[in-house]
Amino acid sequence: MKTSNISKFALLLGRLGKMCFVNPRGLQEVGGVALAMTENLIDPEIDVLPIPRVNAIDLLPPGERNVWSINVRPFPRVTFSVTLEEAV
Repeated sequence: MKTSNISKFALLLGRLGKMCFVNPRGLQEVGGVALAMTENLIDPEIDVLPIPRVNAIDLLPPGERNVWSINVRPFPRVTFSVTLEEAV
């Protein structure tokens, strides 16, 4: 995956250009998600990016760490499912 913002932006533009020819209906979904994300990032009161990263195991008390079992079952073809990247 690209690491610099310029290379990510160039990759995004390339994919949007390709999508115009391959799957133009997909632009509506991509545009909607992008608009929603920009709304969440513009307002500093609801921006979640400054929240520090915490491992889920660290939220449990030390004696109960082996009690919880978490299964991730992604369903990428189901509408409004959580992707594996979002869950991890």
